[in-house]
Amino acid sequence: MKKGQQSSSKTKTNKKPGRWEDPNYVQIKSNMLSFTATIDNIREKLENRNDVKTLLSKTPFWPLIEAYMQKRLTKVECMKSNYDIVRLIKDYDTKTRKFKFNDGHSEMKIQDVAEIFGLPDRGNKLPSTTSSTRPNLHFVKKYFSGYKKITKTSIDKCLNLALEDETEEGPMDVTRLIILQLFMTNLFCNSGCTLAWTYTTTIDTLEEMGKYNWAQGIKSTKVQEEEEDAEEVNEEHDDAAQEENEEEDDAAEEVDEEHDDAAEEENEEEDDENQEHEVHQHHQLQDDLQTEIPEFKNSKLFEEVVRSIPECKEDEIQLTKEYMMEVNNAAEYWTKKGDHQKIHDN
Repeated sequence: MKKGQQSSSKTKTNKKPGRWEDPNYVQIKSNMLSFTATIDNIREKLENRNDVKTLLSKTPFWPLIEAYMQKRLTKVECMKSNYDIVRLIKDYDTKTRKFKFNDGHSEMKIQDVAEIFGLPDRGNKLPSTTSSTRPNLHFVKKYFSGYKKITKTSIDKCLNLALEDETEEGPMDVTRLIILQLFMTNLFCNSGCTLAWTYTTTIDTLEEMGKYNWAQGIKSTKVQEEEEDAEEVNEEHDDAAQEENEEEDDAAEEVDEEHDDAAEEENEEEDDENQEHEVHQHHQLQDDLQTEIPEFKNSKLFEEVVRSIPECKEDEIQLTKEYMMEVNNAAEYWTKKGDHQKIHDN
């Protein structure tokens, strides 16, 4: 590469560090404060809706919903605390999935989930939400026909519509939507802030709600999320490591290219110097020949001298010091022969 030419190395961009690299980063999927806001927005309307409160009291989720409605869970108590989460994380062993305490280890059990959320620890296993599709339910068609996904915003909008519904379906619709919002923000929350369509089938009727072991379902979901989060973090580590290796390879490649360019340029300079030296050597040779044996210049004898050199080459660049010596030796020979011929003629 000549001087002034730009290197062909790859252009690097500064990528924002992965979230796992931030020691203060905590992702809290649960959003209790959001559910508090939902209840506060409809509180006045629910004051005179004994039909709705009666239906809610018959669901497995009433103890938790009642705590919000009676303000036992306030906004201050529902605020997120990274400090508390970090303390829990430090005491949790991801390999054994147990918390470490001074007197041993303890794991989260279904009974613990039931007591924390006030849910029953009995019933059937919840249906899988892995391949969740929109169910053919009247309730879903009525409120979610214009939505591709169930989100907090869509639930709040549908809830306001249901509270204005004075038909027999209204109270049960309000009950379902409040429970869906509880799922979204407390029990089955995820990083995507969406809710699987499958859950609408599990709360279609009071009888359907009473069939499932909700404590077990919540624990299973949390374990699955933990595994998915661990896999996601590992992928981020792998991606970061791969990117770091690529950057190192790029840097090494750039250094190699610079070294190669420098070596190539140095070799070209040496070749130019050698060529210049050989040309100079050739010119010097011509001068020396004309100086040392001027009497043979442009003579037949000089041509015989040149022809008598066995290593004579047509390329002027390859005239060497050895060639010069051969020329001198031949000149000396023919000079002596010429002198001898003169003596003989005389």
